[in-house]
Amino acid sequence: MRPERRTRDRARRPFRDAELLAGAVDEGFAGRRALEDALSSYERARNEAAGPTCEWTKRLAELRAVSPKSARFFAALKRDQRQTDRYFGLVSGSVTPEQFFGPENMERMLGRGDDGARA
Repeated sequence: MRPERRTRDRARRPFRDAELLAGAVDEGFAGRRALEDALSSYERARNEAAGPTCEWTKRLAELRAVSPKSARFFAALKRDQRQTDRYFGLVSGSVTPEQFFGPENMERMLGRGDDGARA
């Protein structure tokens, strides 16, 4: 997927979530479904869609000590501006955690024999 499309898709997420939420509230208020059930379904769908990015953000917020593998990862990142740009693309949504931390990209950054460092 092209970066412009990912950014556009990320900008649309709040609208998607609002539409899903409005649908759930409508189902509950119209009596087609218990409101609590409709809202639970909405929450599951929203969380599933946002899962990988939320997990990455949560891990960053934990401020854990840097492991040797992560130190190696950040050293490699420091030497490669393209990869640094892609890393910050995780924040903007132009790169997904699966793309950046996937085995192919980790091999490019760290070389063969490493199963990928997760920051």
